[in-house]
Amino acid sequence: MFLNNLAPCAILAVASGGLFAQAAPPEAKCAKDSCVTVTSVEEYRRTLIGQIWGESGFPKQKARVSTVDRSQPNWKSVTEEMGIVCPRDFQKLERLEFKSAHAENAGYENQNIGYHFIANGAPKNLVIVHQGHSCKFDAGSGLSGLVRVLLQKGYSVAALYMPHRLDCSEMTSFHHDLFKVFKDSKKDGSALQFFIDPAAQTVKYFENKYSTISMIG
Repeated sequence: MFLNNLAPCAILAVASGGLFAQAAPPEAKCAKDSCVTVTSVEEYRRTLIGQIWGESGFPKQKARVSTVDRSQPNWKSVTEEMGIVCPRDFQKLERLEFKSAHAENAGYENQNIGYHFIANGAPKNLVIVHQGHSCKFDAGSGLSGLVRVLLQKGYSVAALYMPHRLDCSEMTSFHHDLFKVFKDSKKDGSALQFFIDPAAQTVKYFENKYSTISMIG
């Protein structure tokens, strides 16, 4: 299946229209399926959107954003989790909340949030840093160090998590269960919506606020 050949970051890049290709010149000699053209990327994009979101198409919903002040208890816990020891590394912290109609209709209880660290000055570039199968952002992966370095280099950062239960229990099995939950709900598309919607909603919210949006994780 086409989806099996793409990493999550590549899935979002193609689906959101963030991946563009220059058509191969007429004299180019390409083996079968080896030339990437504007037409082929557009075809992949349509196929990908259809497989993940079905007839509803690429998400139009945007992340819900609220400011996290230093006086709030979670300001300290979030900055510590991200490994940010110097509050001067960024100018503002925002909480991102994601709602998915598919998740709500499937009837499972979950929490899917993220945090937006706005770099100092007038940042033009946003990097989405995405966590894996863990409730804690770093969990030994080194991602918190990456967040800190990006901020120091002038990049704003949207730190995102995979969906998880409110008590953060059994993350990997929970993620496997989501595919069964989605199948039983008989909804259109794929359970990958649960995992990609937050990043897609982040892009929709910030697409006119930054010159570039990149993703790693």
